[in-house]
Amino acid sequence: MYQIFEKRVFETFEGLKNTRKVIIKEISEDFEELSEDRIKKRILRVETDYKVKVPEEFYPYIFSLENLKLYWSIDFGEYFETGGEMYIWNFSRMFLNPLTTFDKDNVPPHEAKLLKQGYRFFDFRAASGDMAAVKVNNGQIEPNVYWVPAAEEPIKLSISYPEYMEHILKTRGLHFWEYLFSDLSFDKVDFNLEEELKERLPYLSMLFPDEDFSEYFERFERMKFRV
Repeated sequence: MYQIFEKRVFETFEGLKNTRKVIIKEISEDFEELSEDRIKKRILRVETDYKVKVPEEFYPYIFSLENLKLYWSIDFGEYFETGGEMYIWNFSRMFLNPLTTFDKDNVPPHEAKLLKQGYRFFDFRAASGDMAAVKVNNGQIEPNVYWVPAAEEPIKLSISYPEYMEHILKTRGLHFWEYLFSDLSFDKVDFNLEEELKERLPYLSMLFPDEDFSEYFERFERMKFRV
C-alpha cells in the first residue's frame, strides 16, 4: 500500500514526456524506493512533531521526493498554450506551520490568518499564487480539501486529499480543474472560468485519447446551471 501513488506518478510522467505536442518545462525525476520502515517513521514523526493523526487512506500518497513538480505547455505550432502545473509538498512537510519557525515574519498576513485557523497548504501555483490546503482541527484532518485562490477565502471542495491527488494526476494538473469540484457557479468567480474550462478540457481528450475524462466534462456542464 506504500508508494502506490508515486509509482503511478512515475508512469504518468514518463508517458507525458513522450506525448506529442506536450512541452515539458519542469518535471520531477529521481524517484526513490522507500522501505516500509522509513515510511512508518515518517508517519510517526508527523504525528509526534505536528500532533496530527494521519488517516490510513493517506499512506499510499506518501512519496519520496521533497516536492512533486510538473509544469507543461502545449505546442500548437503557431503558438504555445499553458497546459498544467503541480507543486506538491511531501507529506512530511505539508503539516509544518511556518508561524512556529524562524521564517514566521515572512508569512503574508492572509496566509498567517489561515494558518492560525488550521489550514495547511500542500499544492502551489507559482504564477497565480493559488494553493490547495487541508484543514486540521484538534489534531484531526477534515475530510475535504480546500482551494485557496491568492488573497481570497478558501473554497471547500467536494473531494478528500487522496481524491485530490488522484484528480491532479489524472488531469496532469490542467489549469482550473479544481473548480469543477466546488459548488461555485461561473458568475461567482472573478475571471472567465467558463471560457477557460471550455477551452482547456478538450486538451485532455486531444492529448490522451485513450483515457476517459467524461467526469470532468459532466461537471463542467452542471456548473452552467448553478446560480
